[in-house]
Amino acid sequence: MKRDLWIVVFFIALAALFFAPVLFGNATLIPFDNLFRFPPWHAFAREFGVTTPYNELASDLLLENYAWKQFIVESLRAREIPLWNPYLFAGVPFLAAGQHSALYPFSILFYVLPLDRAFGIFVALQLALAAMTMFAFARVLGLGRFAATISAITYAFSAFFFVSVTFPMVIAAAAWLPAILACAELVIRSPNSARQIFFALVGAIFIGVQFLAGHIEISLYILIVTAFYSAWRVVQCSVSSVQYSVVVGRRSAQTVLILGAMIAVGIALGAVQLVPLYELVQNNFRSGSASYHDVIGWAYPLKQIITFFIPDFFGNPTHHAYVDVFDFTTRAAPNGTIFWGVKNYVEAGSYVGILPLLLALIALVSSFRFQVSGFKFQVSSFKFLGSGNLQPETVQPVTWLFATLALISLLFTFGTPLYAILFFGVPGFNQLHTPFRWVFPYTLSMAVLAGIGAQVLEIREWRLEIKRFNLQSLISNLSIILGVTILLALAASWFARDHTLALADRILRESDMAQLAFDSGRMFYSYQFRNIALFAIFLIGAGITLRVSSFKFQVSGSEFHASRLTSHVSRLTSHASRITQYAIRHTNHLWQIIALIVLIADLFIIGTQFYPRANPRIADFVPPAVRFLQSDQSLYRITSY
Repeated sequence: MKRDLWIVVFFIALAALFFAPVLFGNATLIPFDNLFRFPPWHAFAREFGVTTPYNELASDLLLENYAWKQFIVESLRAREIPLWNPYLFAGVPFLAAGQHSALYPFSILFYVLPLDRAFGIFVALQLALAAMTMFAFARVLGLGRFAATISAITYAFSAFFFVSVTFPMVIAAAAWLPAILACAELVIRSPNSARQIFFALVGAIFIGVQFLAGHIEISLYILIVTAFYSAWRVVQCSVSSVQYSVVVGRRSAQTVLILGAMIAVGIALGAVQLVPLYELVQNNFRSGSASYHDVIGWAYPLKQIITFFIPDFFGNPTHHAYVDVFDFTTRAAPNGTIFWGVKNYVEAGSYVGILPLLLALIALVSSFRFQVSGFKFQVSSFKFLGSGNLQPETVQPVTWLFATLALISLLFTFGTPLYAILFFGVPGFNQLHTPFRWVFPYTLSMAVLAGIGAQVLEIREWRLEIKRFNLQSLISNLSIILGVTILLALAASWFARDHTLALADRILRESDMAQLAFDSGRMFYSYQFRNIALFAIFLIGAGITLRVSSFKFQVSGSEFHASRLTSHVSRLTSHASRITQYAIRHTNHLWQIIALIVLIADLFIIGTQFYPRANPRIADFVPPAVRFLQSDQSLYRITSY
């Protein structure tokens, strides 16, 4: 228990480190510099040194979320319930809309702290919460502490979470999904009705809380994923019974009823927000405003696959300059920001890190045995060491459950015909014009699979061989070789600069989108040099991690032979066995440390650059035109087009 508490502290420390500039520095998460993009602030931009906002894509954090929280605080200070917002058009319902997160428990931070400080603390706590809930879910599944930690970090610091800083209510809702799934799993596995009801009540509370976070779309995904997971596990547990009987059937039916009651009670607990929201959306202009073909057009294009491996390939809203790799000078972007993608950076946030992708691959391959073309794949003695103690017959369904969920999520994300099932078959889904948000269940799935892959590497008895060749070594060697090859190719292209720049110019001429962001092939090459180099470096780092983890298997064999000699030969072998065990223990720690360093460095280098960090003092400036309007006490309305 004490070790788990230290891991929780570790997650909080990671979140604090991730948001250090806005937690411990003089910056605020609210992008006040984005105000100077709009009149009348724009006229004073140079006076305040705001030439290009740090992250133009984060304006919703200021124009919506900050404005909402400010309105709530002002209403509470006036001892009023913020039911109605008089500042938009002729007035609109406020509390019913929900996205303001006014009723969400963590929102108390906004009511007791200055808003410019509260936003950073709120978002950091939500990422830490996401890590904690994923850790708990992984432990319920039976993963050890280290494997669960890998899952937690992958989930909480993935691109889906850090780009959603612009929408804190998205992060707040998504953070609870692993906890809900953990409760569903405990309901399914509990031996008696009392325990099932207890865990169902806890799960219902979590469902109710995530509704209060204020993003009904994420809540809908949470309900779909929970239903998918519960149905899969109930069927799997029934089928895996030694012999199907009436008793097993009754227990399965009871479990389904309790899980249904968990969701129903959770919805009831969120009814304080859901009922007025339902009334409000009856007048929503989005209903029927976009056709199926329109919505599919907003899905990921096929070329977006590259951002699953190189997230900044199409640019980044925080990149306003680049390093020319030939003369090593920093040059400003000609258009202020480097971006040439079809989907904006928030919508395209799908990166989970290179190491988790390889660990997920190991989890998939290790979950089955088959024979093809004379190559024999074999997995021996699967026994997870975590609290749930997953047995061989349950490892495979859990692994393939999340593999299936990841695949389905990707099919939805890329707008395949499968999305028609949701658009035409699920009530209200025609109002969701964001198929790309299915990267949320994909991210969850990859985090779980990465943890399972890490657990596989921890098990000494694990063997997966193609004849006499270890698949783990194959993956690690290929990763290292590919990464080194990419770096050597980059070096060769740097020395053969004439040919390289000619090729870069040709690529630039053939892309209208790239020409909007780059003024020359040299700029295009210099910018992509950094992105491709990072991909290669973390590919090598992931390969080294897998390679180091395999050392313990070789030592494990020595330990086995040593233990056999102990009982038959001499006491000398006992000392050898102790030394071997000591080596195994420290080799385990070594690869685990390397894995954490590689994973955290990967996600932090990509993620920490995205969120805003503005000077809070520039928010004190009030343009003369605004002061004039504030002094006018007559009745009037202002709108903009």
